[in-house]
Amino acid sequence: MANAIVGSMVILAIACLLGVPLGIGAGIFLSEYGRNRYGDIVRFISDVLNGVPSIVIGIVAYGLVVLPQKHFSALAGGVALAIMMIPTIARTTEQMLLLVPQAIREAAYGLGVSRWRTTLSITLRTATLWSHHRSHAGLRARGRRNRAAAVHRVWKPVLELEDGPADGGPLAANLYLCHLAL
Repeated sequence: MANAIVGSMVILAIACLLGVPLGIGAGIFLSEYGRNRYGDIVRFISDVLNGVPSIVIGIVAYGLVVLPQKHFSALAGGVALAIMMIPTIARTTEQMLLLVPQAIREAAYGLGVSRWRTTLSITLRTATLWSHHRSHAGLRARGRRNRAAAVHRVWKPVLELEDGPADGGPLAANLYLCHLAL
């Protein structure tokens, strides 16, 4: 059981290292600079990616990571989870930044602060403070079923159901296997 918990933490750490910066960067772009055609394209891709089943994302991660490496790894599971996290974090960041009043931005501009510095130092910090009073929707797990299926597909090629859950796999994959066995 300890191996499953450690494996889950490793996969989550990899997913956060890949997904959180990309998601927050996309959210900043969408809210501050995305009122054009490129912003519409990014929003559309984000909304479509939110609706893609996790098993399809697992197959994409298999093609991107497992096939070139020629073996299964925690990196593949982390990439699959990061792909699922990015659109949620991006849209949540966009909405939180849009809640910051325009007057705060204009006050910074009036003091001579550049637009990018205003975005990073004032708008993002204000949205972060407000988000602590609201739910942590950008980083918490969403209610999508069978998310473990994507992680399971790229973690190990063959798992023996007769002997019980595999040792060393992530906890989510083990729970998914137990679900399949029932």
